[in-house]
Amino acid sequence: MFDIDVLSNDSKLSSSLEDDPYIDIVPRIQPPRYQYQDELVQKGKLQAIIGYMESGTYAEVDEIGIRLRQKTDQDKNEETEKENGSNFCPLLKFTEENKRDFFAINTFKRTAKVVHIVPKQSLQAWLIHSDIEELDCSTGIVKTKILKTLDEEPQCAARNNANDLIIGMWNKKSLKQLKYSGAFGFNLFAKNKSYTLGNYINTAPLQAVCLCTCTSASVNGDITVCLVEKPASDQHLVKNPIIRRYANDKTQLESDLVLSEDKIDIEAPVYISENTNGDLCIVSCPEGKASWITIVNSNGEMKFRYPEIDFKAAKRIKYDFIGAGFLSDGTVTVIDRVGFRQHLLDKEGVLLQIDTHDSQPACFAIAPHDHVWIGFEDGQVKIFTYRNEYSVIQELKPR
Repeated sequence: MFDIDVLSNDSKLSSSLEDDPYIDIVPRIQPPRYQYQDELVQKGKLQAIIGYMESGTYAEVDEIGIRLRQKTDQDKNEETEKENGSNFCPLLKFTEENKRDFFAINTFKRTAKVVHIVPKQSLQAWLIHSDIEELDCSTGIVKTKILKTLDEEPQCAARNNANDLIIGMWNKKSLKQLKYSGAFGFNLFAKNKSYTLGNYINTAPLQAVCLCTCTSASVNGDITVCLVEKPASDQHLVKNPIIRRYANDKTQLESDLVLSEDKIDIEAPVYISENTNGDLCIVSCPEGKASWITIVNSNGEMKFRYPEIDFKAAKRIKYDFIGAGFLSDGTVTVIDRVGFRQHLLDKEGVLLQIDTHDSQPACFAIAPHDHVWIGFEDGQVKIFTYRNEYSVIQELKPR
């Protein structure tokens, strides 16, 4: 080996043993691969402490998203889809600005389904099935009590502005009011409390179909009754729905508003609600047809119908609405048994979003502060909101 080769190898060996900060690459600091798993564990512990938050899912505005939503709804409610036909939602007026989260903030587990829910306050309500049950979760502790056992089947129920429970019974042409009496009057500590259902208003010859609280400025504490006029004869069938308002003195008829079938699209009404402007939202659910809602103003003039009439799909049941009501900002939320869907509409009746539930809904009501009470076929009762709140899941145990 030549001397020059020895010197070259020695120089290379020496340089390899020295650290050159201008040449060496500093190793990049990266998080460990198991960091994501740790975050999931911490998130699970946090959910166990503060409660589990349930949330619906949103329909997408694009056609692909709508088809995916239809497929999900069909998987959840396959039997209903086979009986009722195809499930198609209108295009959504959807942007990030009007997107809302739809959360269940309270869930109560029961052994039997609820037929009617009548909220007293945001977190207080009467649950009506074979009994009248009072539920209060406003203090964070669930309190429930059976007030009265029903011998008749309730058809409709509502709370008037005097905070009284009014019930319309099947095959009865009168409304009944839940009355309270006790040895110590209205003392909260009274032990001998008793509740009776006395006649409130005789509606003959009409039959109460659906009720809601009235917000009339002229009469304090009256209620609104939606009635269907019975046929005058077999040759001349008259079924014009009548909005009848009664004053709170239980005897005075305040006014009648006849809704003409020629101008107002209403058939077989099953639910009614009213906003502060006097607009009425009426749910039509004729047997063998798809459901719809009709919004009319205080003069009985039609504002819009949802969904719009689709003559091509008149024989297919694409919607099975059981309730609808106004939120404080004027939007309308609609509960649909097909696909377990919750529709949200703007003031003009344009669909904003659709959320889905996990089971078949059975009844619906809107409480103050936009708390949406929903009873389900599996016995659960949930309180939803379109605001972000943590949920609480509790067992419903009578006390």
